[in-house]
Amino acid sequence: MDGRPTSWSPDGKLLAFDKGPRGQSDLFLWPKPDGAAPTGPAARPFLQTQHNELTAMFSPDGRWIAYTSSESGQPQLYVRPAAPGAGGQWLISTSGGSGPRWASGGRELFYRAAGVKVNVVAIEPGATFLPGTPKELFTYSSYTSLSGVYDVSADGKRFLMITSGAAEQGATATPEIHFVLEWFEDIRRRVPAGG
Repeated sequence: MDGRPTSWSPDGKLLAFDKGPRGQSDLFLWPKPDGAAPTGPAARPFLQTQHNELTAMFSPDGRWIAYTSSESGQPQLYVRPAAPGAGGQWLISTSGGSGPRWASGGRELFYRAAGVKVNVVAIEPGATFLPGTPKELFTYSSYTSLSGVYDVSADGKRFLMITSGAAEQGATATPEIHFVLEWFEDIRRRVPAGG
């Protein structure tokens, strides 16, 4: 599989990924090999256009895929059915959107809106896809520009985001990565046995 993986289907049988040069990515679905074939099955296109499509995320029930596309002239969030050949497409964002994340129950869809905002859209359960109106959930600061680098807790109430502490400290900071080696040993030293 060649591309940038973004989401597994809930049953673990399909991997969504985007592939292509910067600004011209398309979306593909790759069936997980069953172990019978050494190379595994080939990926099938999910969405191939002249536009940039990326960050495909399966809904928790596996029926829908949320993704980012530039077809309107700017990145916007869309949803399509995950089933091959099924029709339908819904525009979710209204003024730019990327980085979709579903709440675990599938009743809410989160995304990064223009600026430094995270929006939420309520999803009505039913046989068809029925999105509500996007609402600003919160703004954030110092968030990295990396696409899709955040996640939502299972209850949809907490967000994990990468920030650079520079803005909070009122200064610019050089990004650093810290590696902790033998951290089990460090835990054993800090926490006495039986404690």
